[in-house]
Amino acid sequence: NELRIQSEWLFQSAVARASTELRSNAEYAGEEWKMTAESLGQTSDAVAKILVEPVDGKTNQRRVAITVLYPPDNTERATVSRSVTISL
Repeated sequence: NELRIQSEWLFQSAVARASTELRSNAEYAGEEWKMTAESLGQTSDAVAKILVEPVDGKTNQRRVAITVLYPPDNTERATVSRSVTISL
């Protein structure tokens, strides 16, 4: 349960990161955002895979697919995978 809750928070952080990046660079295509345990104040690292795609017919919007793996190298991990639409 703790891993799932932390993964949800990390997903929200990844949405905020993608939104900030898109507002400063409309060509931002995404990234694999690696977060260290130390930066999270946790005992495990995390990874957020962010993929940005255009929205057909909407030049001011991008579809952002995010997958969070926490912890990424453990078979017993929490995974959150969702898409959101961000307006520029």
